[in-house]
Amino acid sequence: MANPSFGEELEKLKEYLRSTDNEDAKRPLLYPLFQKLFKDKFKIESNVYGADIYVAGQLIID
Repeated sequence: MANPSFGEELEKLKEYLRSTDNEDAKRPLLYPLFQKLFKDKFKIESNVYGADIYVAGQLIID
């Protein structure tokens, strides 16, 4: 199986980092990368008791 390509997601990450918009407005730029990397382990906010991003056993961003 071929390795997944992250070109589009990394471009969105760059856009997220350069944007002056507030955090809520920028989320659609960031989440696709985490979703692709961590698949069903990736959880956000209301699913993880207030953390912004949670990946079971690997990552918590608050």
